[in-house]
This record gives sequence, structure tokens and C-alpha cells, in this order.
Amino acid sequence: KTEEATLETPNPLYIEALAFIEEDDLILPTYEKAFALDSDNPFLIINYGCRLYQFGQYEEARERFREARSYPPQNALPHYLQAASMVAVLEEGGDLTPVFTLLTQTNTSNDPLIFPEPLWHESLTASGDWHNGLQRRIIDLCCAPLYQMINRLNREARGAIQTGDYHAWESRLNVIESFGQRLVQRSVPDLEIASLSRCMAGIKFQIDALTSLRLIQEKRDGGAEPAIIERLVLLEQSQSTIGTFQDKRQKSQDEHR
Repeated sequence: KTEEATLETPNPLYIEALAFIEEDDLILPTYEKAFALDSDNPFLIINYGCRLYQFGQYEEARERFREARSYPPQNALPHYLQAASMVAVLEEGGDLTPVFTLLTQTNTSNDPLIFPEPLWHESLTASGDWHNGLQRRIIDLCCAPLYQMINRLNREARGAIQTGDYHAWESRLNVIESFGQRLVQRSVPDLEIASLSRCMAGIKFQIDALTSLRLIQEKRDGGAEPAIIERLVLLEQSQSTIGTFQDKRQKSQDEHR
């Protein structure tokens, strides 16, 4: 408050940091202030867009994600988030072709998948529980629109399978599986930890896609390919292993603290 009152132009990093921890009714107005002060910061724009999405302002969130794509570094994340905001405004049964076109282009690009990092002073260690907790929270906020998108797409796939009108969905489900694989990979190991919450999202998206593919093959051919069944088993084992670790995380941290 002192800085905001004494400086003619407030520090945008301060405003952004405040927006991240604000009360719900002040989050968007505070992000709007930060965005006005630092409108070419792609990671601020991504965080702002995720908050707009969280509060149901999908069209404006889509515009923010499109803007984030315009600034360096090259990053696949705002492309995926833009696809999520496109799905959010579609009616059930709407045309998903533009969504899958964008997902396919992003899957096949060489752009890394970079999540925003916590605002953090250089004098503080970035390897402790506090920093990692903030990083997980940011990744969870960014993954929330992706979860909603994949849940919606999977629901539409299952409906198409039930009616027998599933022919377009084989290739679409492969696109979703590839997206899940990208989430699990560490594309920029020097800049970012491979957050387990991000890995859990990627594993779930692959399981959802492969389960629907298995249903298509069972309906069409009377049985699923062994490779799909084997991959599903491995993914479910991974999901269980990480889930067990997540359940024990807090107890372990408390002991080490």
C-alpha cells in the first residue's frame, strides 16, 4: 500500500503478486490493473486469462490467451488454453473442428510447454516448500481449463460411441492422447520442474482418450488392440503410484520441516 500510494506508476509486479492472493471479488480488477501496466508480459497474461476462465468470462479469456501467443518466448501453453476457452463457449454438439485443428497444430509444433513461475525475489531460495507450493498452485490454475476441456471432449466422444457415430473420433482421440503426452514431458528442464499435478493431468487425459479408443474398437471389431490395453495398464499404474506419493506428501513435508 505504501508503494502504491507513493509511486506515480505502481510496480506491475507488485500488482500482479497482489492479484494472485486477492479475495475473490478483487482478483479480476487487480489483474486488470496489472495487465494495463504490463500488457506485453505473456506469463501475466496467461495467469489473467486463467482467472477470467475461472470466473466464467470465456470469451475474454480466449482473447488474453491469443495475446499471450504474440510475445516471446515461444510457448504451447496459451495455444492449449485458447482451445479450452473455445470449447467452453460451444454448445453441446457444436462444431469442434477448429478446436482440434488448433490442438493438432500445437501438438506438432516444436514450441515448449512453459507454465508461469511464481513471482519470487532473487534473495530467496527457489528450492523450498513455499516456492514449490506456489508453483503447484499456478500449474493447478492453468490446468483447470484443460481438465474442463478434456472432460467435455471425452463426454462428447462417449455420446458419439453410444450412437455409433464415432468415425471422426478415432483421430480426435489420438490428438487428445498426444496432448496428454506433452503435459507429462519436461520440454524445458532448465526452466521448470516437472510438477506432479501437471503429470497427473497428462496421465488422466491419456487414460480418458485410450479408454474411449478401446470402446470404439470393441464396438467395431469386437475387441481392443493389445497395445492399447497394455498402455492403459501402464498409465493406470503410474497414476496410482503418483497418487500414493501425493497422499503422503504433506506428512513427509511436515516431518522434514
